[in-house]
Amino acid sequence: MRLALAGLAALAASGLAQPAAAQQPTAIQRIELAKQMFPPDRFATFIYMVVVQPGGIVARHTHPGIEMGYTLEGDAVLSVEGQPDLKMTPGVTYSVPPGAIHGAKNTGDKPIKIVATFVVEKDKPLATPAP
Repeated sequence: MRLALAGLAALAASGLAQPAAAQQPTAIQRIELAKQMFPPDRFATFIYMVVVQPGGIVARHTHPGIEMGYTLEGDAVLSVEGQPDLKMTPGVTYSVPPGAIHGAKNTGDKPIKIVATFVVEKDKPLATPAP
């Protein structure tokens, strides 16, 4: 249980998300469901609904805090550097440690939908591109 499609949420905002084909104008969509500062002087917690279209790729990136989530529907492969790949299917959960380099790809023929939670350091970018 690890990996992050949730990074998709951050990536969609940061420009790290890449469509697999030119005809896909937006491979990744994110909808902010909740945001809370806690503790207010140190961390921000975000919950997103993340949707990745078939063939959509989430480029390698990191977060300044933990990311975890739950797969609602669809199929994807998530990669966290130094760990075996995780096949995401409905009901699969994941967790990505702070600073871990990770990325993902929708391997199915329909969108993958996840609910992703981030608890990150206040005033830092939600996602940072990784080589």
